[in-house]
Amino acid sequence: MWMPLATAATADALTAPPARPPNQTARERARMKPLIHGYLRVDRDAHDGDIRQVELALRLWAKQQGYCFARIFHEYDARLTRAGFAELTEEIIHSKAEHVIMPSLSDLSSHPLIRRHLLDALEDAGVQIHALREESTT
Repeated sequence: MWMPLATAATADALTAPPARPPNQTARERARMKPLIHGYLRVDRDAHDGDIRQVELALRLWAKQQGYCFARIFHEYDARLTRAGFAELTEEIIHSKAEHVIMPSLSDLSSHPLIRRHLLDALEDAGVQIHALREESTT
């Protein structure tokens, strides 16, 4: 028997939000979103309130773009050890995250050659890098 495609019941079904699987928690729904980590270089003279504002901006951007924000890795002394970067790359491997957000690419390094090297390391790990502020990578 032939039935019209748009009956009242099917029209409601087409406009209604998709039903989620039973017993699906917010955490399980969050797992479906791509995982993203944050990276932030913290200057010695930075105020806590300023740092917090940047952290909130990273989280807000990730939420608006549909990512599941995992964690922010802070770099406190970028000149010597880059402990925050090392911790980030280890977590990328462990969590299989494919995205990193930072305020700007200069958070990796203000020196173009070092910045390119660190960008290459992240890209070699299969990560797509996002920055709140666009700038040259060279």
